[in-house]
Amino acid sequence: MYQLKGQSVSLTWSYNTDGRTVNEREWTFNINQRIATWVPSGTNIDPAYTSRAVVQGDTLGLSNIQEKDTGNYQFRVQFTTFNPRFIINEAQLIVVGKFPYMYLYSSLHV
Repeated sequence: MYQLKGQSVSLTWSYNTDGRTVNEREWTFNINQRIATWVPSGTNIDPAYTSRAVVQGDTLGLSNIQEKDTGNYQFRVQFTTFNPRFIINEAQLIVVGKFPYMYLYSSLHV
């Protein structure tokens, strides 16, 4: 997914529980940076993201994205049973810079 620098982005995942109980949902950046974790008692957002991350259901929203936000976002669902224990999916975000000004080119033929 491509998004302009300074804009917001919503990353939404869907999955089928197949009758199993969800114990935890976790969103990470580039595998090792936790963004947010949902457990039945509530959602915890990492302090590095509290000012610009929102979790609603299975959607992670990030505001004011910058080039440093380019990378892989992983969504992991953990079940209370062990068959399978996890569902993991990933999305790639590429942040592109805005042009500082636009060129206007015209050709005048007389």
